Parts: sequence; C-alpha cells; structure tokens
Amino acid sequence: MAAALKPRAGGALPVIAVTGMAFEASIAAGKGGDGIEAVYAARADLLQRALDAALDRGAAGVISFGTAGGLGPDLEPGTIVIAEAIDGPFGRVQCDAAWSERMAAALMASPLAAQTRRGIEAAVAAPLTGAADKAALHQSNGALAVDMESHLAAAAAAARGLPFAVCRAVVDPAWRSLPK
Repeated sequence: MAAALKPRAGGALPVIAVTGMAFEASIAAGKGGDGIEAVYAARADLLQRALDAALDRGAAGVISFGTAGGLGPDLEPGTIVIAEAIDGPFGRVQCDAAWSERMAAALMASPLAAQTRRGIEAAVAAPLTGAADKAALHQSNGALAVDMESHLAAAAAAARGLPFAVCRAVVDPAWRSLPK
C-alpha cells in the first residue's frame, strides 16, 4: 500500500493528527504548511471516515493528539503524556519508540520538562466521567491518561504499516468527576 502513496504539494507526505474536537485539530494543524494534516470528529464512525480519507491521500505517520482525562492520581491538568503504548478496545499497541523518544526529548529540553510524562495511554469507546471509573482503569492497566481516539488512530496506522505516536495533555485530573 505504501508504494501507491503520492506526496502532496512540496513532495512530503504529512503526519495525520487524529483528534476528537475542532480546537485540538486547530492546534495540531498550526499555521498550515508544516507537514501536519489534522482530522477530527466527536463520533467514532465519523472520525474513522475522516481518518481513512486522509490516509488514502498519503501519510508519513499517525499521531493521536489533543486532550485527555488524567488517570494517574499525581497528574495535574497540563501534564503532557507521550505514550509508550496504548491499551484499549483492540488490546495493547506499542507506539513507535523512536518517534515517541524524539518528542519526549524535545519536551524535556523545553520549559515543559516538569510537565512531561511517559507511559501507557488508555483508549476507550465512551467517556470516563467519574473519579471511581478513572481510578479503576488506572489500577487495571497502569495507564496515565485516557482518550477516545488513540485506539482508532493506532489501528489505522497499523493497517497501513505507518508509525504511530501519542501526545496528549491532561485536562481533567483523575480525582475530578465531570458533570453529566
């Protein structure tokens, strides 16, 4: 499949940033022209459709990017998680080690060093809103944070033989239950 991919204008294939919300996609895409194409949708079926369309146009890799719920009891809002693997509905999937290490190293050499963590990212099909549910998921798989897109991004990347990574920022800590 990779041999059939055609570079976009400028000759380089983009990294596809997979997010769940428009504001996350806007952050990922930046000012444009920097080799990132962001896709987003709040519903899994719509996200899958957008992701498949982007990958059909060609990609260098896939990153799950945006916000996450905290699972680690010591993670404060603003903590950035660079995943080593994800654990979700499709099982445990390793992230691209070299790519993840480069992202973590860049963050560790920045003012965000104290807020950067490495570990497992959980992926779920439905939101976890209660502190008890977050604690149970953390205890079951040791994940630091949780999102609803990483498993879809990982599966799509694996199906096409592309590298996969995760960069997520905690917005709600493990101890906080969200309102319905």
